[in-house]
Amino acid sequence: MNKALSILFLLITLISCEEDVELPSLNEVSVTNITNYTVNISCFVTNDGNSNIDTIGICWSTNELPTIENSTFSKGNANSLDYMITDLIPKTKYYVRAFAINEIGLSYGAENSFTTEANETDIFIDSRDGKQYKIVKIGEKWWFAENLNYYIDNSWYYNDDSVNYSSLGRLYTHESAVYALPAGWKLPTDNDWVRLEKQLGIPDEHIYDDHWRGVYQAEYLWDGGEFDFGVKWSGIRDTSLAVIYYNDGSAYYWTSIENKEIENIEPWFYCRQIYETLKSLRRLSKPNNTGLSVRCVKE
Repeated sequence: MNKALSILFLLITLISCEEDVELPSLNEVSVTNITNYTVNISCFVTNDGNSNIDTIGICWSTNELPTIENSTFSKGNANSLDYMITDLIPKTKYYVRAFAINEIGLSYGAENSFTTEANETDIFIDSRDGKQYKIVKIGEKWWFAENLNYYIDNSWYYNDDSVNYSSLGRLYTHESAVYALPAGWKLPTDNDWVRLEKQLGIPDEHIYDDHWRGVYQAEYLWDGGEFDFGVKWSGIRDTSLAVIYYNDGSAYYWTSIENKEIENIEPWFYCRQIYETLKSLRRLSKPNNTGLSVRCVKE
């Protein structure tokens, strides 16, 4: 065999011995330590496809077969990953998959799923009148999961009708709300609401906006919703022109913070509106003598 044929034979042999590069394979992700807001996820590459792994990651969604278009976390030049997903919604089913990228492209592992735990709840008994209130822990704060229903001057049932509306709690002026608070509880600050809204998943870039924030997140707070917050449409006692009760499918809640940018004889305070139609939360201000609902936060 001449030298040229020998070289050709050697090249053919080397090429035939090279392994074909394929897409990588991954395990079904391992899911551990599920809480109401977090879960630990582990995954690893079972076959690198005869190529270095550029990226390994996980993707998750409330819809089946999540992709990298959904929520993701990834890292480069690794064959395994351990990660804690945070800021999840309680009592919600999530789907999760691992993914990896090599020089050929992207592949996914088998899908797994998990359901987050419910928020912690308890009962608070108001020693003044014996009324019981469901309370719920959201993040690090304990909130009333019902509207305050303690009688004090300058507080009213909607439409002055205790028969049909006592379950909605009372509507208070801001001043009467402060005096109606049970010992150990306070009116939420504006920042208390902001922290709650962050827990709902409202993006940071919108969290301090006035007016409407979020697209659907308020629904988590509705009666029967994932956060066990128990919002019912308790309406408002408006005194801007005359005393008028109205309910457009909203609940309004006082904060403790005065809006000092509004110059008026009557002080105005920040509040929150939760609206059934928009499924959003609104930050606005109302004058002190308006009748709004009260949610207490533990001091």
